[in-house]
This record gives sequence, C-alpha cells and structure tokens, in this order.
Amino acid sequence: MPSHERKHFLTHKNYQLRYTAYIIAAMISVAAAISILTFTLAYPLLSSRLSEAVTKSISMDVARGLILPYWAGVIALIIVAAAAGILFSHRIVGPVNRMASLISLMDEGDISKRLVLREKDEFLPLAGAINKLLENFSGTVRASRDNSRRIGDELEDIEKLLKNKNAFESDISDKLSSINAKKEAIYKELSKYKS
Repeated sequence: MPSHERKHFLTHKNYQLRYTAYIIAAMISVAAAISILTFTLAYPLLSSRLSEAVTKSISMDVARGLILPYWAGVIALIIVAAAAGILFSHRIVGPVNRMASLISLMDEGDISKRLVLREKDEFLPLAGAINKLLENFSGTVRASRDNSRRIGDELEDIEKLLKNKNAFESDISDKLSSINAKKEAIYKELSKYKS
C-alpha cells in the first residue's frame, strides 16, 4: 500500500484531546496520590530520625522542598504524555476518518475507491477486509450491469422480431428464455447480499 505523509496530527480534535485529557487526568491523580503518600510517610520518618539533629521546622522544610521538584517532574511527564497521546491517537483517528470518508463515498454510490492506510496504522486488517468486500461488491455490480445490458439488447431483438411478421414463435421463445436466464443470474448475484 502506498505511504501517506501525515499533514496534521490533530485530525479529530475532540476525540484526540478528550482521550489525551483522560490520560493526563489519570497521571495527575496518580501523582497526587503518590505525593500525598510520600509526604505523609516521609515527614514522620524524617522528623523521628532527624529529631535530634534537625528541628521540626527544618524537617518540614525538607519535606516541602521535595514536593516542588516532584511536581516539576510530573508536569514534564504530563507534557510528554500529552504529545504522545496526540501522536498515538492519530494512529486510530486517521484510519477511522478514512473509513468514514470511504463509507460516505459508498453511500453516494462510488464503490471504486479503496481504503489506503500506512503500514503502522491501527485497523490495517479491517482495511483489508473492507477493501475485499468492496472488490467483491464491485464484481457483483459489474456482472449485474453486464447482464442488464444484455437483457436490454435481447429485448431490442425481440422488439425487432415482433415487428417482423415472418418471425418464428420459437425465435421469440428462445430470446425470452435467454432473458429469463440473465434475470436469474442477476438475482443470484444480488441474493448474496441480505437486506
């Protein structure tokens, strides 16, 4: 499959930003829980171990001093997670957008297009299945179109035979049998699809 360059990473902003926000909210929740646990566990440990050498206010300052670098690290990780969330969600949103566009084209009657994804995009097996479905459906449409055209040709032949006073009944009967056979072929092709 041909490769496509990414032009925009935010192709479906609502979806991508919403799930990136979920990731960030989860990270902040975990970071806050760890911060609270660390502070509540470290402060008593520091104050009991360092009580002889350090005053209570100094041990409190040390515990508070640990929180600032901790939260600076959390913010840096949040920025990295946001960028990664947008980049990785594009692997899902890009193919979904292409599938939606293809389905819109199919709804308008254009079944000539195929779904093209990058090698690393998600849903690559689904794209293959959709393309196979479209190929089979296109074959059915082509066969039905050909049979319809042949039926039209044979109806014209019957009309000519009917205008000819010397036409044999067997000629007309043969043409009608041929039309019925093509009608059955069209029905058989279309009956593969349940509606």
